[in-house]
Amino acid sequence: MDADTSEHCLRLAALVSKVVRSKVGFGDILMRSICTQPMTLQAEMAWVFMPPQTIGTRSVTSSAVLEPAYEMGGDAFDHSFTARTLHVTTRIQPSWFADRLGLSRGAVGDPCRIWLPRGWRMGSVISKERAVELVESLLARERPTWAWARLVPNLAVYHVEERSVGWLAYWSSAEYARNPDRRSNLLGGPYLVDREDGSIHFVPGTAWTEDWEELYLWQVKGIRAPDPLAAAVRHLADRVGTAAAMQHLRKQAPRMSLQEAKAYVKIVRDGIEPPEELASLTREPDPWHPGTIETLAGPVQ
Repeated sequence: MDADTSEHCLRLAALVSKVVRSKVGFGDILMRSICTQPMTLQAEMAWVFMPPQTIGTRSVTSSAVLEPAYEMGGDAFDHSFTARTLHVTTRIQPSWFADRLGLSRGAVGDPCRIWLPRGWRMGSVISKERAVELVESLLARERPTWAWARLVPNLAVYHVEERSVGWLAYWSSAEYARNPDRRSNLLGGPYLVDREDGSIHFVPGTAWTEDWEELYLWQVKGIRAPDPLAAAVRHLADRVGTAAAMQHLRKQAPRMSLQEAKAYVKIVRDGIEPPEELASLTREPDPWHPGTIETLAGPVQ
């Protein structure tokens, strides 16, 4: 087969696959031809509403499967990426499945978030103990420069919380850190210690919003979270068509014009994340924007 014929065959195959996929919502002929045995009604309904079995980025791929695929009922999974965080949830009903996986009853169905370090350098991840050491070292260097330093006792970290992007460290006097039951008027932080490079930042808004992690990734790392509408729009465009995808998009994002919606659908249909000027139109303006993140110490050498 010559190069021209091969190219024409590839284009024809791509066209046929799109035609077939566009007809899936109007019948079950394709599914019946794929299935090797009859599927229960519960299993058919579950598979219709569950996300794709495989998702991925340039760095990692996540795949999921449920067994027995033709008889499941009540089981489900969900997975999605937010920047470099993989969110995973499983909903498993049959106890035998949980037992075979070695999962406790309390663990089954619990959502979790898995941090995916850039470059997969697991050995370079900052530990909790190292995070405390870095913050206390910063406090020791900064304390003498404060105008009221002579009134400030020695400082120490008294509480640490783990987040997908790093460690939130709360600090106070060393005496309070040793005995938290004693009252103290000096409570500072939290400071965020980046779990990848050990840099320290003050992130406003950690007390009242859960979106600060995405803000940190965008402002400090230059990583923008995927637009949550993109997956649904891409799915509609592939299965039903551009017009249906645009209708759904403009219903969810009424600030978007017809031309902007058309451009958005074309971009996500090609598997590309929409640019910020389009993605921002899918989000409601946040009146409680926490503000700019302040970097207190750079990466650990």
